[in-house]
Amino acid sequence: MLETMTFISYSRRDQEFAIDLATKLRMAGAKIWMDALDILPGQDWEREIEKALYACERFLLILSPSAVDSDEVRAELNLARQENKNVIPVLHQECKIPFRIKHIQYCDFTSNQDAGLRRLFAAFGLKFSSASSPTSSAADAKTSIRQAPSPTSSAPPWASHHGQDQYGRFADFTIAEITQRLRWIPPGEFLMGSPPEESGRLDRELQHRVQISSGYWLFDTQVTQALWQAVMGTNPSRFKSPMRPVESVSWDDCQDFIQHMNDHLSGLKCRLPTEAEWEYACRAGTTTPFNTGENLTTDQANYDGNYPYRNFPKGKYREETSPVGTFPSNAWGLYDMHGNVYEWCSDWYAKDYYETCRSQGVAVDPQGPKKGSSRVLRGGYWGSYAVNCRSASRNDYRPGYRGTYRGCRLLGVPQFS
Repeated sequence: MLETMTFISYSRRDQEFAIDLATKLRMAGAKIWMDALDILPGQDWEREIEKALYACERFLLILSPSAVDSDEVRAELNLARQENKNVIPVLHQECKIPFRIKHIQYCDFTSNQDAGLRRLFAAFGLKFSSASSPTSSAADAKTSIRQAPSPTSSAPPWASHHGQDQYGRFADFTIAEITQRLRWIPPGEFLMGSPPEESGRLDRELQHRVQISSGYWLFDTQVTQALWQAVMGTNPSRFKSPMRPVESVSWDDCQDFIQHMNDHLSGLKCRLPTEAEWEYACRAGTTTPFNTGENLTTDQANYDGNYPYRNFPKGKYREETSPVGTFPSNAWGLYDMHGNVYEWCSDWYAKDYYETCRSQGVAVDPQGPKKGSSRVLRGGYWGSYAVNCRSASRNDYRPGYRGTYRGCRLLGVPQFS
């Protein structure tokens, strides 16, 4: 039953609710298709929606006044009914139920979201746990959760430009005429690590539930050589070009860079992401080996195409870095989360740390071990096999070591008064 594909239909005003619901269902094992999460840049929006509608077996309809008034939602519902799809209405906001589905029992989220989610999980044949619930508390996770305020629609004090697009909220800062874009990553829960059946997984990828309690800003690209040069006055990279990622930098080098970065910015404190924050952003709601799905091609990322994932066709081997943003972004507007250069994370590495996290039921904002001899690296690089570019794949190295495949991506924490 879990292999049944479910299409989510919703109005744009309900997108945040729809993404949250899709993420919870995917985490529980459901196969979900949602346009905002699954249509890649460059694909034909209408064609992909139509293909998914014909391919799905379930049609999850999120109901609200804006959905009832939406021509697109009505058209999707009509096609679903014509094709005899299993329609499951979800009442997000009080509204008039469309006549064509008045006879179908719906899941009511308006008065009690926990009860609504329980009924929906039952309809999918999924096991419900308190961690799935939108009302699950810090007590459930046996640890405290600090809820940071969400950014307002006004410009952050450090931003030279800001706005919102199909990926969500963004803001730019500029240093010495070099501009860097950041994406707002909302708080949420996800399954970190890889399931036992994932091809190429290692024991150190034990799957466990993680809660990211506070939103954060994340560079949409790896740190470029241009930005490193503007901040540090040097460029240590081997493959020199302003818009390629900086490489040949150690974890310790990144700490110096961060200190200088923070001297330039007011209202934003930059640091390396934790391993959990990195994987949460990389996945962007996906549960597959890559945020691109079951496969990663060399048209989607820079890695050694002579060694594709599983039995998929071979691709290119570029033998060097590529300019940041060359390949399509993930669903949250982040580029090169797979390949190009490895990205340092803040955590010390320990193989058994995931076991500690799993024992907590829900690990809230895990920071990694308190000590160690090596730091975590994520994402793979231009010479990696595809299997080592998976969302769950982990690597580590001594914090003082440099190499032509080590770079970084910074996280920014808003500084609220």
